[in-house]
Order: sequence, then structure tokens, then C-alpha cells
Amino acid sequence: MREKICCPDSEAAMAKVYSADLRERVIKAVLGGLSARSVARVFSISESSAIKWMQQVRRDGRMALSAVRGHRRAVLEPHAAFLLD
Repeated sequence: MREKICCPDSEAAMAKVYSADLRERVIKAVLGGLSARSVARVFSISESSAIKWMQQVRRDGRMALSAVRGHRRAVLEPHAAFLLD
């Protein structure tokens, strides 16, 4: 029998949303001299999240979350009549 590695409806497949407070503490720790990877382990978050947050801080100077960009509507709008039928 084959073992499932990942299925789309599992919790493991979902991205975890971190609080703004946690994000700020992680960023301050990295700016204080620690590596993003070590801080990720300390705060039990993914390394990629810590790294991406630091990239944003260095690029934009912002600690805040990025605005959620919704483009699905624009993509589906021309097909609305077809989809609704």
C-alpha cells in the first residue's frame, strides 16, 4: 500500500498565519544580530517566513504585513456568465 505524502485538505497543506506581534519580535531579533534561521527555530516558525519577512524589511523598511492582493476576480470576471450558467 502506498503512503500519502500530502493531501490538499490536510492541515499540513495549509499556510500558517502568524500574528503581527510575533512577526515584529522575529524581525527585532534578527535586526539585533541573530540569523533569521536561528530566530525561526527559537520562535517555532518556518525559516522561509523569517527570511521573507527580513527581505521585506530590507527592501521596504516595513515590519507590517503586506496587503492581501486579490486578483482572482479580475481573472474570472470576463467568464462570469459562463461560470454562473
